[in-house]
Amino acid sequence: MEIKAKKKFSQNFLINDEIINKIVDTAEAKNNEIIEIGPGLGALTLPLSKVAKSIIAYEVDKDLITFLEQKFANSNVRIIDQDFLKSNLEGKKDQIIVGNIPYAITTEILFKILENHDFIKHSVLMVQNEVGLRITSKPNNKQYSKLSVAFQAIAKCSNEIFVPSIFFDPKPQVDSCVIKIVFNKKQLDYDFKKFLNFLKIFFQFKRKTLVNNLKPNYKLPLINKVFDKFNLPKEIRSEQIEVAKIIEIFKFIENEKEAN
Repeated sequence: MEIKAKKKFSQNFLINDEIINKIVDTAEAKNNEIIEIGPGLGALTLPLSKVAKSIIAYEVDKDLITFLEQKFANSNVRIIDQDFLKSNLEGKKDQIIVGNIPYAITTEILFKILENHDFIKHSVLMVQNEVGLRITSKPNNKQYSKLSVAFQAIAKCSNEIFVPSIFFDPKPQVDSCVIKIVFNKKQLDYDFKKFLNFLKIFFQFKRKTLVNNLKPNYKLPLINKVFDKFNLPKEIRSEQIEVAKIIEIFKFIENEKEAN
């Protein structure tokens, strides 16, 4: 049975063996339990299965599910007929997540991983090159955003492999990259879900100053306290502030809110 990529599932199948083998190495899959997002035709699943203890692969395409169940019958691969976004990652520690992420739902998948970081050891993900740059970007860079801060606040993020669009079938319009996200195991002294909401405010308007980003949500006396406490110039923009300082600003604002 010939299976073609479906546009409605944002499918682009990786067809380069060298890249596939590099992803397997980067995933550190040996003797580990792996969760794979969107296994597609199993091009990555197969070499992973040769080194991993087991693989749970989430797929929503019924044609692919039938194909994969036949391909990996009587193996250490379990195909789950479910959207990864609806999966329950809670309970089991040190999970490893690997996947060629569908472009259309990249943001949703990334935030699901963020919100479940306590249960994940590391993730190795194929994403659009632009998204990879955003996750790994540093301050004073146009790619630096809430996504950069959210991941770098709780993980070591690295851009591991550049993947040209010609290595996919069908060929997408943009290049991709493989990022590795290794989560810190240090207990946080702040509410991370609240922090994610704070980042939406902090980076609300790309071309405005931090003052103007904060104004719709916080009273001016509190904003002035923040700028005095952290010795921030009034014209500073959100993308100029490093991750550690943004965390401290968030904690300060939360403490001030509780005190008043």
